[in-house]
Amino acid sequence: MNNKLTEDYDLFISTFEQKLESAKTKEELLTLKERANELLAQYSNLELTVKRDSNSLYGTSANEFFSLKDYNVSTDITMSAKHSTVIVDIAINKFFTIWADNPSIVEKIKSFYPNATVTNNVNYVIDTETDLCNYGDTDSRYIDLGMIYQLINVPIPNDDIELSDFALLIVDNYINNIIADTIRQECEFRNANFGYLKMTHEVTGRVCAYMGKKQYIMTLIWKDGKRINRKLKYTGIELKKGSISPRLKGIIRVVIEKFFIENQSCKIKKY
Repeated sequence: MNNKLTEDYDLFISTFEQKLESAKTKEELLTLKERANELLAQYSNLELTVKRDSNSLYGTSANEFFSLKDYNVSTDITMSAKHSTVIVDIAINKFFTIWADNPSIVEKIKSFYPNATVTNNVNYVIDTETDLCNYGDTDSRYIDLGMIYQLINVPIPNDDIELSDFALLIVDNYINNIIADTIRQECEFRNANFGYLKMTHEVTGRVCAYMGKKQYIMTLIWKDGKRINRKLKYTGIELKKGSISPRLKGIIRVVIEKFFIENQSCKIKKY
């Protein structure tokens, strides 16, 4: 990575709060915002470059027309990712079978919801309706936040900010640590190089419908570190592509938005 860019970023982050507090005019705040947006754009482009390079290497390794193809490489990447997500699933679920026995965890939950009654997911059975990890594919996993609300005996809030903030509390204090510890232990067990596999919190949604692998609809309320107004995410659904007519697509979109955007619940639907 460009050393100058790294230095600019580190300097900006280390002095940001000080500059924000000392800003006395609208112009100073706008200048600060402009600089932040510049750095965001630069790092977003770097992230996109890394993602595309990685996906290209992954794709070409299994391409029969690529002279350096190696099916073993693509198979190893796919199966390693699948294996890691499965053991992370199990570890997350096991945590929620005992979390109510830890006074510090109960205290943390009650700091957010004073009337919460934290209970263990004692009926957990992998790949059943009691499994908190309700959907996943090769490189992603989704956790049923509604089930966690059931475990603390608190109704799902209508307010998106409250819902996304509670999701952050759960992820930042528990889920991220479980993921990191699970992957680290697996790497140590297999004598693997640690640090190449990362899992991070990307989105929080309300109503979600899963119809098959890479086929789902969800209402996003938080994405990549920021709260957002309710927004539909379509994956593998014939609303952008496909053979159906534009008019029919429009009708389907209206029906979907009626249910997913206006619905105040936080439910998971499987088809």
